[in-house]
This record gives sequence, structure tokens and C-alpha cells, in this order.
Amino acid sequence: MQNDYMNDEVLYKYLAGELSASEEDDLCRRLASDKCLKETFDIIRELHSEGSGTDWSQIRVSALELARRVFNDYRRSLKEKTFSYGINVYDSKVLPLPQGVRPARIDNRRLTYKVGRFDLDISLYPVTTDSYELIGQITGSEESRVTGVKLKSKKAVIESEADRYNLFRFARIPIGNYTLNLMSGDKKIGAVTFEL
Repeated sequence: MQNDYMNDEVLYKYLAGELSASEEDDLCRRLASDKCLKETFDIIRELHSEGSGTDWSQIRVSALELARRVFNDYRRSLKEKTFSYGINVYDSKVLPLPQGVRPARIDNRRLTYKVGRFDLDISLYPVTTDSYELIGQITGSEESRVTGVKLKSKKAVIESEADRYNLFRFARIPIGNYTLNLMSGDKKIGAVTFEL
């Protein structure tokens, strides 16, 4: 059952009380010994408690898609030894709007990541039909300040400095797949991936 811990459904079954006693004991032992799994479980537990009053049938597909992304990012972070790989914990493209909330006139998108001890928030605003403005902020750790970011695609690498509030901006980026590297001087200290 060891690989089952990497399955997004197992932790949800635990939170819903659907595991057998032996499976539950086994999972608790694994959570106590695996720091990364515990951190991921804490994120999922928080999301689960925030959504406890919600009709699960309405958000099941969105929640499972977000959980799948969290676990894919978690698996990737386990392989990385030289920097923190970010775990996507929120994507406004995946989660539905609450009942009664009208969509914005501009189709903007919010992404939130846990990157080691950092929190990374990204807002994407359409500039044209095939490009976006990206505004981001890193919060959560004073130990190693992020001095800049590098945005990489198959075609180019563009850089932006982070200001004293750890804010950064890219004025116009085309639709595509990207890796955003968080830099402290010349050293990469974190990375996230996303698709526009």
C-alpha cells in the first residue's frame, strides 16, 4: 500500500473516515515518518475543512483535479534535491465560482503554490487573445530573500527582479508552458510550472 499514499484519493478517504482501521494506522505511521507527505496532508486537510459545508457533488471533479495536481507536484518535489519544487494548492481555472458570484469581465486567473517555506501567488491577466500579464509575490520566509525570477519556455528565458516586497511582474507573455525559477542571487531556490 506504500504507493497508495501517493494517490490523491487515499488521503481524502482518510479524512472522510473511509479507511479500515489497519489502513488508517498504517497511514498515521507514514505521516509521522514522512515530513513531505505530512506537509501535503496538512494542505489537503485544510482544503477539506474549508470545503466541509460544500455540496461535494458540485465540486468533486474540481477538487480531484486540484488534488491530482498537488500529488503530481509532490512527487516531482521528492525527486528534486537542489531546490524546492512548488506544489500548486490553488488554481482559479480549476475551482468553480461560489453560487451567486458573477464572473469577472476580464478572464483573470489566480495560482497559489507552496515552494518550500515560501508561498507564491501568481495573478494572470489577459493582454491580448494570446498573451498575459503576470504579477507575482513571494511571502513566508525571511531567511533567503528572493532577488529575482526567471521565466522559461521552450522558446525563451526572461527575467524580472523582485522588489523589496518580493513582488515581480512580466508585462506580456505568450500562451505556452512555463517554468518559473525563484532566484537568490545566482542560485535557484525554487521552481513552479504552469500552462497558459
